[in-house]
Amino acid sequence: MDTTTTPIPPAIPAPPRPGLLGTSLPSSVAAIAALLLFLLPFAELRCKSTSDKNDLGGLNFTGSGGTVFTNTGLGLAIGSQWKANLGAFGSFADKNEMSNRKQDPNTFALVALVLAAAAAAFTFVRHKGGIVLTLLAALGSVAALVGLFFDLRSQVLKVPSGSSGSEDGSNPFNLDQYKDVGLEIAFTPWFFACAVLLLATVWLSFRRYKLS
Repeated sequence: MDTTTTPIPPAIPAPPRPGLLGTSLPSSVAAIAALLLFLLPFAELRCKSTSDKNDLGGLNFTGSGGTVFTNTGLGLAIGSQWKANLGAFGSFADKNEMSNRKQDPNTFALVALVLAAAAAAFTFVRHKGGIVLTLLAALGSVAALVGLFFDLRSQVLKVPSGSSGSEDGSNPFNLDQYKDVGLEIAFTPWFFACAVLLLATVWLSFRRYKLS
């Protein structure tokens, strides 16, 4: 009697595990860290004196080091006033009337904040659509930060040196009184760290999409 043997099909190896980059953890950490950085100072305004002594908001000081006004990413987004700090004299934002005035929210900062929060939320979505939304939201937030960078720099150019106030609307920063000074703006390391983390979120989301 003839016996036929059924060939055994070769075993199909299990697909390799995607590893850490195939999970949502790296992109979640990067996106949440970027969002938290909005609570830290993003930009500094420095008043460079044109004379040895100046009067700023009723406070006389020597102009060698200049006054520093800082604002957080959140503060720029919701329109908080710039807070002044005189270095060794400490922050006097609560004691000076210049800090009691609101300014208009910055559209670029607000968009960057909202999209960063959306990116952090989308990292917890498991399907591929959530990964794509994370990537797009983080990329949009970076673009808004670039817009914020150039927007604040252009606003500084609108502030005339030697302006005595903002009654004529020529001072977009609502710093009530500064005399014989010129403003210049600098962005803090927290601003650039936020942009880098958002770009990392974009890359990690792309890797997660390819590995999923």
